[in-house]
Formats: sequence, C-alpha cells, structure tokens
Amino acid sequence: LLYSELLNSFDKCFQYYKKKNLIILYDAVGRFAEKVDFDDAAMQIVLPHLINKWATLQDNDKEIWPLLECLSCVVSSLGEKFLPMAPDVYSRAYRILCHCVEMETKSHEDPSIVVPEKDFTITSIDLIDGLVQGLGPQCQPLLFPNNDNTLLRIMLECLNDPIHEVRQSTFALLGDIVTFCNTQLLAGTLSQFLKYIGTEIMHNDDFDGVPSVINAVWSLGLIAERIDLSAYMIDMSRILLDLFITTMQFVDVAILENIAITIGRMSITHPEVFSSGEFAQDSVWSKWADCMSTVESYEEKSSGYMGFIKIVNISQLTMSDKTLHKVISGLSINVEAEVFSQDVLAFLMRYSNQIQNISSSLSPDEISFLQKFSN
Repeated sequence: LLYSELLNSFDKCFQYYKKKNLIILYDAVGRFAEKVDFDDAAMQIVLPHLINKWATLQDNDKEIWPLLECLSCVVSSLGEKFLPMAPDVYSRAYRILCHCVEMETKSHEDPSIVVPEKDFTITSIDLIDGLVQGLGPQCQPLLFPNNDNTLLRIMLECLNDPIHEVRQSTFALLGDIVTFCNTQLLAGTLSQFLKYIGTEIMHNDDFDGVPSVINAVWSLGLIAERIDLSAYMIDMSRILLDLFITTMQFVDVAILENIAITIGRMSITHPEVFSSGEFAQDSVWSKWADCMSTVESYEEKSSGYMGFIKIVNISQLTMSDKTLHKVISGLSINVEAEVFSQDVLAFLMRYSNQIQNISSSLSPDEISFLQKFSN
C-alpha cells in the first residue's frame, strides 16, 4: 500500500544519511525487497544509490558488509532486470570471497597473517546467492563459465570454516545452485558436499548453529530431488533418522521440520530406504505428520507428502487411526496432491476401512479432500 511512498522516502534518505544511519537504511531497503518484487521504478530510484556507494567503497571497508546484504535482497527481488549489472557485481563479490578464503588458508601456515573478518566472507556468499535467486538458470554462465566449477571448490573450503554463519550461507548457496543450475556441475564434488552435510547434521549441537543445520538438511533435500543419491541413501538416511528419532538430546523444531521435508524428498525416488527399519514405526510416522503440520511452503509440503505416501504404500506397517487422521489432515491443506494422485488413491484404498471408522471426526476440509479422490 505504501510502495511508492517508501521508495520516495528511501530516495531522500540516501541523499542525506551518513554512515550510521546508512546501515539502518540498508537494512530497511533489504527487508522491503524481501517482501515485494521490485519493479522498474524501484530499480531507477534505489539501485543508483546502491551502485554509487558500491563504487566508492574499497573491498576491505567494513561499511561494505551491510551494503552487500542489502544488495543481495535487492538483486533477488529485481530478478532478470538486474542481468546487465550482474557480471560486475558477481565479479567483485567473487573476488572478495576468494581473497577471504585465500587469506584463511595461508593463515594456517603463517599465524602472523591477518585474516579478513568473517562478515566479508558471509556477505559476499549471500550476494552471490542473491544473484542465483534473482537470475535463476541465467546465473549459470556467470558462476560457472565453460562449466568451470572453481566456485564449488571455494564453497567446500567455506564448509570447513568453524564459524556457523559461514557454513549457513554456503549451504543456502549450495541449495539454490542445485535448484537453478545443471546438476552435472556437482559431479566431481557431490561426495564432498554430502560429507559436509552429514558432519553438520551429526556434530553441530550448538544452539547458535541451528540455522546452519537447517540449511544443511534443506540443501540435502533439494539435492535428493534432482540427483540420484543411490550410493549415499543409506548413510544419509541414517544420519537424518538418528537426529529425528533421538530422545537423548533436544532438537530444535525447525530442524525436525526440515528433516521431515527432506525424508519426503529423498523418498520420492527411494522410498524403500525408509519403508522398514527405524522409520517404519507408527509413533515415528505420527511425529513426521506433526512436523509437517507447521510447514507453510506449498512446494515443500507437497514434496514431503509425495515421498511419504510412497513410503507408506510399500511399507508392511499399518498406521493407527490417530496417525491416519493426521496424514489425511496434512494432505488436505496446502498440498498439491493431484500431482501424485495415483499414490494418494492407492493409500486411500488401502486404508478405506479405517477411514470409515474415523469419518465422524473428520473436518469439512478433510472430507472435501477425500471426496475429490472418490469421484
């Protein structure tokens, strides 16, 4: 409702604000860009200020951190409209990232070397990720000219970083690269990325590391949807289940939610891995449905249920009435069940008698969902 007014206010603020207030302004513009798709008007009003500031700052100026974060949001929002400026922006972000990684590596051999502060690494990764999100498939020639995968090698170095936020941003970039780029690019590095994902899930029990674990799990799900992980499925499934089923430690609900989604995504192609063993317990299926009930993303919830129903259909386990109700409830809300309608029909046919038993407790939405598949 205040789109034009806010843009005009930003324009005036950029003309008068100095360092301290500029940091607040960058944050405001970035958050605004996250909520709306910037149009040509936004591009003409906001972008010149950001690019002018970008041109005046040195690579080692700390003031570039909030600017990089702001730009990452703006680039993602502008999408293909940013394409003409993308090569220069990527080139600089990549240069900063390479310098940070190089200095970090050299410091291991020579402790006297001053390593750039981690925010340089984090914000440069985030800006590259913003370019990937904004440009989509068109980012590939920029990031991987002539299929050169040097960026992936640098990302592997970043996943070895002890700072959670560096790994968090790198896992986010990995997931978006897998989403928008040719997955063949990962052919030579896939096993290494999976190793780091497994390590993150198994060994990061630091409260401050929760976002990094979430992004690791999320990126694994995207990889599993797009690349055949046959050779890695058993190991990766055990890593996920150890954390999902454990009663020995507290696991953040957001991590459990992402594990539930990823189990579903992995099971779209390999449901047999979860159809028996530790996952094939009614209490675990019930927990899975509970975790999925809070998923807001239409795409993520649909992918999760697509795989889960495949697990249920080939499993020897029969779910209880209570769990069945949870699953029907989950399928009836914010899930594109028509895409895997044959699997849903097979599931409903198998449990038709139990569905009759619980019919009196079903909500109107749940009944409407069942009626769609009974016609």
